[in-house]
Amino acid sequence: MKRLLLSILMLGWGQLANAKMDAAKKVEQLKTNAENSKTNLNQYESNLSTVNKNLDSVDKALATFKDQRKQLNLGNQQIDANKVELDKQKLSVQKFMSEEQKVIAQEEVEIQKLKQVLTKLEDNKAKRQQNVVTYQERLVQIDKEKLDWDDQKKNMGELKGLVDNKIKSTDAERTKWSGRKDSYQKEVKKWSDQASTAEATYTQHKNLGD
Repeated sequence: MKRLLLSILMLGWGQLANAKMDAAKKVEQLKTNAENSKTNLNQYESNLSTVNKNLDSVDKALATFKDQRKQLNLGNQQIDANKVELDKQKLSVQKFMSEEQKVIAQEEVEIQKLKQVLTKLEDNKAKRQQNVVTYQERLVQIDKEKLDWDDQKKNMGELKGLVDNKIKSTDAERTKWSGRKDSYQKEVKKWSDQASTAEATYTQHKNLGD
């Protein structure tokens, strides 16, 4: 009978020791889980900070490119206004030239009729012919200036295209970083909740073990 009681007592003490050992291992595992959760939380918080900084840089670059595009649009408007003004000047010069040519024709008739004023009329003719040459040179210059404005407008159009491409690529970059931000925010919340739960569970079991 005594041997039976002794055997029962030894078996009970063995089971109790094993239970304490299992509880200690479980508490240690919970502690490890809590530490891992904190590590993951710190990593995702760091990633989220990096994404926010990148988004700020992209937003600044996007604002700069949009301002450049606005300035280019204003430049195109000014070029068109300058060309309209040159067209007005061209019409005026053509009118003056036509009037001078009519006068030349009239004075040619007067030269034949009025020999006494031939010298004076010839002087007038020479001056008016010089005016015609000057006006013709101005017409050539106006056409050249219009071509120059066309070239400048073309160049500004190409530059505008480059800026539009930059805005497009920057918008795509911002979309990418925004997507990453959403993903990291979800991970931060997930690991923050998990870290809190793991910490609470660890503390609870640690107190029970103590």
